[in-house]
Amino acid sequence: MKKLIWIFILCVFLCSIIVAQSYVVSTVAGNGTPGYRDEVGVKSIINGPNGICFDRLGNVFFADENNHVIRKIHADGTVSTYAGVPKQAGKLDGRKTTALFNAPHGLCFDKLGNLYVADYNNHVIRKITILGTVSTVAGSLPAGFEDGQGEKAKFHYPIGLAVDSKNNVYILDSHNNAIRKMTPDGTVTTFAGNGTPGFANGKGKNALFDGPIGICIDMYDNLYIVDANNKAIRKITPDGTVSTYLHTDFRGFTDSTIYYNRKRLNFASSLMNTGGGVAVSPDAKKLYIADGGSNVIFKVDMEKKYVTVIAGSGKIGWRDGDAKTAMFNSPVEIIADAQESIYICDYRNNCIRKIKPKPAPQPKNQNQEVVIVKPKSEPQPNPIKPQINTNKTYILQGTVKDKNTGNVIPNIPIQIDENKTQPILSDNNGRYTKEITFGKHVLKVQTQGYLPLQADIIIPEKQYENVYDIFLEKIEVGKKMVLKNIHFEPNSTKLADSSYKYLQDFADYLKKNPNVKVRINGHTDIGSKNEQDNINLSENRAKVVMLYLITQGVDKKQLSSKGFGSSQPIADNATSEGRAKNRRTEFEIIER
Repeated sequence: MKKLIWIFILCVFLCSIIVAQSYVVSTVAGNGTPGYRDEVGVKSIINGPNGICFDRLGNVFFADENNHVIRKIHADGTVSTYAGVPKQAGKLDGRKTTALFNAPHGLCFDKLGNLYVADYNNHVIRKITILGTVSTVAGSLPAGFEDGQGEKAKFHYPIGLAVDSKNNVYILDSHNNAIRKMTPDGTVTTFAGNGTPGFANGKGKNALFDGPIGICIDMYDNLYIVDANNKAIRKITPDGTVSTYLHTDFRGFTDSTIYYNRKRLNFASSLMNTGGGVAVSPDAKKLYIADGGSNVIFKVDMEKKYVTVIAGSGKIGWRDGDAKTAMFNSPVEIIADAQESIYICDYRNNCIRKIKPKPAPQPKNQNQEVVIVKPKSEPQPNPIKPQINTNKTYILQGTVKDKNTGNVIPNIPIQIDENKTQPILSDNNGRYTKEITFGKHVLKVQTQGYLPLQADIIIPEKQYENVYDIFLEKIEVGKKMVLKNIHFEPNSTKLADSSYKYLQDFADYLKKNPNVKVRINGHTDIGSKNEQDNINLSENRAKVVMLYLITQGVDKKQLSSKGFGSSQPIADNATSEGRAKNRRTEFEIIER
């Protein structure tokens, strides 16, 4: 009897694990047909996605293996070609639009914004800088197994990449059954494994792997490896110690896959090896496994020590919707963000799939007015309406006007708090109205014929109606505008991470106004007695901004750059506040 009770309790516990969170699957790129086309969402066409990563802004990049290119999924769902020549295999360094790859696989970004590519059939590691230059940083033909710097190193089908907190790149060298380590100067050493297939834990070259195909790294620089032929997930600590984190029978973990017909780590089908991938959550508390053999996605709770299937019925196919009935066909690579949005290279379906948690059901009558009424036998006072909606709304309103003439400008799109709300449109009289919460908001306007506008707005808590008129300046030759939030590291040409989003906004503006030509003006004051130092730094900073805009699709004919050093201050340079204003990046209209 006691045994039955414990079995019942265990079943209840496992059920509670499963129902605690449910997921939904969608297709974000590709339509199942192998081929090539840049388009939005499922209108795009992919041929064998086999490597995926996020950049620092959360954009998704993936390797399109059989098209021999690197592609990008933008925030609006548009798929574009980031590097390589579509359908043309080869090995050629240079500009990313003319560089050639041969079946690219694993991808990762370093902390400086450089993208590394495991160029599978070329047996090398390529690097794409933020300025769009492609180079070979390690490896050379023919394939081999040698440590060394740059071209002296040898790989044999490098398939996966990960970067640690010190910008070291770890390379999954699949046919050498080893994990290699490349330092920022391009020096390659063997970090774990020794070229011999097998299954052994240990440190460094004493460990053995058999067909490693997937890799990820957590916030503590621990590596997790899909060891395909051993059907296991291996863990490597920063000192090179290898252990088996997850066996195919999930020993040491609570196994809730019983509700999915006892799924096991497979990574191979009856037809051929189909691969798999692994991802770790940013907080290092969850592990996600794409199993190309079982056609399911596993989730491992690393704190509670349980394993379950979160998506995939196990049947081969292509079906979106409820994650339990969704179908995949060889999911091979996987990434996940802090909100548990999971992206998967669904290899044989030629598409990128997304898994996200279903929203929790909202309590009934939430945020509605409640009237409390006493029984009829008692005198009826005025109804009592307790306030249960704590998110009070306020009104932001105003008129869009021309700054020089004061004339209203009708039908202008206005973005308030990008990624949180949809843009609103001013009416035929230039007026707009928006319900808003109190606090700080960002208002942005980009429209043809006018300079872009971005402003921070503070809504006072007790001021229910707030008037903010928007004044736009027409594009005119000679007009100058400081690019706000564009910053560099001290005495350096390296852009601060926070700058990229704003530069992308400016790039979008220039692409919407292709007839506008601008000059990027750099202004610096580094305290040097030699003004030429200021001029050189300002010129190089302006050039970096210009080149980055080109990488974002701006026609280079629209752009030029110049450095002015400290010769054109706009504030008192004797104060720290004044010097901060004088160190700026601005654009100047030179033709329209």
